[in-house]
Amino acid sequence: MTNNKFLILILNFAYILCIDVNWDPYLPANGEEITIFADVSKNKEFQFRYPMYIHLSNDGKDYKSYQMKLDYLQKSSTWAYSFIIDSTTFFQIDNNKFYFKNEDWKNAKIVLENNIDFHEVSVALESKKYNTAINFLNQIKENTEDISIKARTDYMIAEVFLNDFKDFSVAADLYSDIIYSYPNHIIEVKKSLFTLAYIYANHLDYFSDAIFFYKKFKSNYPSDDLITSIDYELNNLSKINLELKSLLNSSK
Repeated sequence: MTNNKFLILILNFAYILCIDVNWDPYLPANGEEITIFADVSKNKEFQFRYPMYIHLSNDGKDYKSYQMKLDYLQKSSTWAYSFIIDSTTFFQIDNNKFYFKNEDWKNAKIVLENNIDFHEVSVALESKKYNTAINFLNQIKENTEDISIKARTDYMIAEVFLNDFKDFSVAADLYSDIIYSYPNHIIEVKKSLFTLAYIYANHLDYFSDAIFFYKKFKSNYPSDDLITSIDYELNNLSKINLELKSLLNSSK
């Protein structure tokens, strides 16, 4: 998989040291064996060092160190270490036999399949690993019965398609799904209504649909602070709609 890579870049002595790390399985279950791979072929410091060590911790504070082995099935420059995982595991890889804290590895951790939380999503989004973030959000949704959390995950995915992928059609479909999947008191439904109307009006030119959803927003949330802005939008959209109807009639 491409989304399970953790790329370490360390600036040292005027050149960049790089370790390309991945693990399998990417989202391990509790008690499952996992293997971490570290390709040091692009790392000027570690490329010819032997051996390499991995330092593991369950809390990000107390680490135990283990010697890794070269995995020639992967690559002659790839080191590997396998273990049974039973909790979220922090790790650091270097050629030190004992653990010395390196801040560049502070976000290096493996999360169990059922232990993903919104912090993991935030880290993925900040790193622009959008597919990883979406994967995490889907995992969170699958592992909860709380509809407010489900709605939050759906809304965050829609936001990725809107703001990061700029895929307005898919984003519109996702916001629409939220509107019709959850009750009106869920905050993400209100936000989805406004955003969907905005997308239809400003990105997809579906003016009639935009009017429909703006009016639906007014009906559902008549006292909301956004009503003034929506009235302004509706006024402009009504003018556009009249112009379009006039053009259509004149072409008959």
